[in-house]
Amino acid sequence: MTLDLLQILNQQYSISATAIKPFGPIWRVDSAKGCFALKKTGKSTTALSCIFETFVQLKQAGFLALVLPEISLENLPFFRFKNHIYQLFKWQEGYHPSFLDPALIQNSASLFARLHRSSAEFVKPQDCEPPDLIANLEQRATFLEGIFLGLKSQPHLNRIDRTILKWSEYYLTQAQYCLVGLQNVKQPPNYSSLLGFCHNDPAPRNIIIKNGAFFLIDFELSAWGLLITEAAKLTTRVLQANNWQPELFDLVIDAYSQERPLVEWEQRILPYLLCFPSQFWRISSQRWEEKLNWSERRFAAKLWKVTTEEPQRLLFLKSILPGL
Repeated sequence: MTLDLLQILNQQYSISATAIKPFGPIWRVDSAKGCFALKKTGKSTTALSCIFETFVQLKQAGFLALVLPEISLENLPFFRFKNHIYQLFKWQEGYHPSFLDPALIQNSASLFARLHRSSAEFVKPQDCEPPDLIANLEQRATFLEGIFLGLKSQPHLNRIDRTILKWSEYYLTQAQYCLVGLQNVKQPPNYSSLLGFCHNDPAPRNIIIKNGAFFLIDFELSAWGLLITEAAKLTTRVLQANNWQPELFDLVIDAYSQERPLVEWEQRILPYLLCFPSQFWRISSQRWEEKLNWSERRFAAKLWKVTTEEPQRLLFLKSILPGL
């Protein structure tokens, strides 16, 4: 397979590739024209072409902190190999930021804010259907309720499912509180102006710092959407890394707002988005809906992490939602 990949890389990109080596979730390609990163993607060719067009528009709008895929000799940002789709990127030497470092947190928040601001400049509402935020979260809350009722009726449960059952009613209460809060905040008339291009996985591993500049990589989950939802994801990741210290909330939002100020509606719904128990929902979904083929140890580790940090998370939520 390696020899076949080398051959098609040289056919598609004319880079005189000489070796391919596994490097985490990607392959490192050595060639006469330098090093490249090779990645298999689950996105469709249509989606990849649309995303690349968005990348071009982002660069034209002044957002240059992107690592774009190489264009093949067929003038495509991908190539096919044995019923799979691959993309090739220039190898980036650098390091990932730590969400424990306030300065790096601020720069990361600024990075995503600039992405959002730049994409909002050219988004066409008619090409980007506004997501129904409440309906999406209602569906997740209904799933949590189903998990609670379903597990409650089963006579024999292992320790992981007993823990999910133990916590499901608690987190369902948070989900319902979140939904009531969102429903009480009137949607603004300029809702479509709050849409843009979201990376959708704002984690340190998807940011590379090179010569002091911050770059985004791995747009596997990216899509057009409501920008405040990605700001909420980023804030959650930072808070998780810092044991839910309230001052980190202000740090992220202040840095983000300097590049893209939040409108009043976004400011009001952000606390409710942070209140929704997304991590617990995600683990439950991976186990009972997606039915991922994970070991019990892996499920347990993820579940224990979420439940162990909950006391600090609850203290934080009460600091931004006094009525919780």
